[in-house]
Amino acid sequence: MAACARGELTRAALVARIGDAAPGWDVALPTFAETPAVIDLAVLRASARPPPPPPVPADLAEPAAIARIAVDASERDDLLYWQAQAVVRRALQALGRARGLAPDDEFWLPLERLLDDTPLSPATAHGHAGAARAAAIRAGAWAWPVTLDDAPATDPQFVGAGVGGVATGPVHHTDGTSAVPPGAVVVARAVTPALALLLDGAAAIVSEHGTPLDHGAAMARELGIPCVVGCAGIYDAVVDGQWLTVAGDAGTVVPAGSPP
Repeated sequence: MAACARGELTRAALVARIGDAAPGWDVALPTFAETPAVIDLAVLRASARPPPPPPVPADLAEPAAIARIAVDASERDDLLYWQAQAVVRRALQALGRARGLAPDDEFWLPLERLLDDTPLSPATAHGHAGAARAAAIRAGAWAWPVTLDDAPATDPQFVGAGVGGVATGPVHHTDGTSAVPPGAVVVARAVTPALALLLDGAAAIVSEHGTPLDHGAAMARELGIPCVVGCAGIYDAVVDGQWLTVAGDAGTVVPAGSPP
């Protein structure tokens, strides 16, 4: 995205490279090629990024090169998965059109029902798909424990593994489908590579899952902002607009007073 913003990569080449990615690991989610406005906004925000950091010191050149290889392999693995997910999505959409289904209903019906030769009433299928969607929404609201031995969080300070400095800003929960307001503290269940399209301008990143070697910390380093991952329970404990102070180096997240 930064290369595209600098004119080193055409928009068409960028879409060809990341167009099959989606906000999450779910064939029901539109790809970025289907929602090009998300890509355009990401490129616009990338144009406001500070210049790249200075070259790696000579004594760190070898470990830095190894780290780049590892990060590149990880990103390629995710991209290959997204490409496979996009192929499945397009195949299901083709089945839905062939059966005369309402758009997106095909993602909420059993695959065997889409593949068999039994006549499928679009109205009946729409009802079954609606019930499956409602069940998924209910399940999404369940408060799952991060681990089986987690105790409820009672301390207003959340502790995790962090990188970077200190930043304060209002909470913005994200599931990867909406742009992040400038200056917001992004709070997520987990950070996926797709969030890279939405994070430019964020003040900090906080997530319930992850380690300093995962996507969240890598993106934070690239953007030059603090990040704390592994903060169990924080997603449901804070609300949009609430102000937090994120101390990356200390690995802490604490409530903060809003500015006057």
